[in-house]
Amino acid sequence: MTDILGIRQAVFTRRLSGGSNNIRWSTKDAALIRQHVDALSEKALLGVAEMKLFDSQNPSAAPSSVMAAHVLRTMNSSSLSWQFQISDGLTDLTLDQIAPNGWNLQNARSNLPVLLAHDSSTLPIAQSSIPWLRGGTALMANAAFPQPGISAVSDQVRAMVAAGVLRGASVGFIPGQFKFSKDPARPLGIDFLSGHILTEWSLCAVPCNPRCQVVGPSSSDKSARRRNIPVDNVPAQDESEWECHAIGTMPIDFSDDAFNATAAKAALLARFSPAGTITDEARDYFLAVDISAPLDASSYKFPFCRAADGAIVASKTGWRQSFAALEQSNMPSIVIGEARSLVDKLEARLGEVKTADRRREARAFAAKVRSVGASISDRVPMTREQRIAEASSFRRAAMAAGK
Repeated sequence: MTDILGIRQAVFTRRLSGGSNNIRWSTKDAALIRQHVDALSEKALLGVAEMKLFDSQNPSAAPSSVMAAHVLRTMNSSSLSWQFQISDGLTDLTLDQIAPNGWNLQNARSNLPVLLAHDSSTLPIAQSSIPWLRGGTALMANAAFPQPGISAVSDQVRAMVAAGVLRGASVGFIPGQFKFSKDPARPLGIDFLSGHILTEWSLCAVPCNPRCQVVGPSSSDKSARRRNIPVDNVPAQDESEWECHAIGTMPIDFSDDAFNATAAKAALLARFSPAGTITDEARDYFLAVDISAPLDASSYKFPFCRAADGAIVASKTGWRQSFAALEQSNMPSIVIGEARSLVDKLEARLGEVKTADRRREARAFAAKVRSVGASISDRVPMTREQRIAEASSFRRAAMAAGK
C-alpha cells in the first residue's frame, strides 16, 4: 500500500528546502506550501514525487578549512572584481521562476555579502555591488574580492573563478508575493512575483539556475581595489572616484520641454561657482561626479536639473534623458544603481505632483461653478393668489383668441 502521507511529507520537505537558491520562507509561507501540497490529488502528488528535481546543495558539506590555492600561470589571477549573472526570469531546475522586475534591493544598497554555497555561518568571500538589470531580464552583480592574503578562502575561490573552474551563482532571498504555477510542465513550481528581498548571493559549483554564471572580470581593477567596491567599465582615468550624490528634493518641472544637457550643466556650475571655485552643493544636481577632482568642470556629468530665475528644478525630460545616457556610459555600476534609485523617487514624486495639480484644477473649477451659480438670481416663487390671477388672465386670453 502506498504511503500517501509519507509521500506528501517528502514532497513538502523537498519543496521547502530543494534547490541551491537560498529561499528563507516565513512560517506563513511554509503553511501555504503545506496547504497546497495537502490539496494535491494522489495522481498529481505521485507525479511530483516521481520527478527528479535538482536537490539542494548541503552548505554543511563545505570544507572547514581551505588549502592554499595553486595559482596556474595560464589564468588571470590579477583581477579582484568579477561580474556575474545571478538571476533571471526563466524556469530554473526546481521549476521556479523569479520575476526580474520584482526584486527588492533596499538591503543591497548598504550591505550585500557574497557567500560560498549560502553558508552564512562563515565570513563572506567577497562584497557585492548593487545589482542591476541587464536588458530588463537578467539580474547582474559584481563580486569584489579582498586583497590577496586577507582570506585564504577568498583567495582560493577567486583563483577557481579566474581559472574557469568555479562558475555558478545563486541567490538568497526572502519571498514576497508568490503563487503556485498552473503550468502542467511545472508541478509544484512557484512564481515569485514581487517584493523578493535579496539578502545575499553565493558562488556555487552547480547553480539552481544554469544560466547564472560568471561573465568575466570587471575592468579597472585598480579602482575596485582602492574603493573596495565592485565596479564595471570605470572611466579611463585610473585615479577617478565617480560617485552619485544627487538629491531629489527640489521642485519638479513636469513639462515636456526639450532639455539641453550642455546648457544645463553650464548654468548649474555658474550658479555654484561664485568665486570661480565649484562648491560642494553642485554635486546635488548631477547623476555622476568625480570627487577626486571636484574643482574640474569635467568631473560633473549627466545633469538633470534646470537653473533659471534664481531657482533650480528637476526636469522630467532632464532626468530621463540623462539617466538613459548614464546607463549607456562606462560609469561604475554602483553609480548607475544609485542614480536609478534617485530617478525612481523622482518618478514617484512626479506622479504625486500631477495628482496634486489635477486636484487643484478640480477645486478651481468647482469654485468657479459655485461662483457662477451664486450670480444667477432665482425667480421668486409666486403666491397662491398670484398663480390664480395668472391662470385667470391666461383663460381670458384663450377665450378671446377663440372668438
